Amino acid sequence: MRIHSHAMGDPGSIPEATLFRQAQAGCLDSLNRLMARHEGLVHAVVRRHGLGVLSFAEALHAGRQGLWRAILHYDPKRGPAFSTYAWPCILRQIWGAAQAQARFEFSAMRSEARREWKDFRSRWS
Repeated sequence: MRIHSHAMGDPGSIPEATLFRQAQAGCLDSLNRLMARHEGLVHAVVRRHGLGVLSFAEALHAGRQGLWRAILHYDPKRGPAFSTYAWPCILRQIWGAAQAQARFEFSAMRSEARREWKDFRSRWS
């Protein structure tokens, strides 16, 4: 049986509210612990929602950015569980990345179409 106690020096026993405060104050160790602790949430969001034009790896990267932002802005005193707060943050970041990628691909496609149209017109002029 595992006992969670600060007196025993178990680093995993630090309360999550303390980790959030430390991460928001700039403690990279606390930030990394929270990122690792909630990595499964990123995977759940990516699996549940469509990725659009993103690859799985790109969606995970964007989702981790959303998790990072959620950790830095979460206030445990306000009420909702962290997962409830973080889910839309992660999803918003993934959607933003998918939209940016789609705009980039559409722009590249339009540029190619313009080149083809100019070639076509030059042949028939």
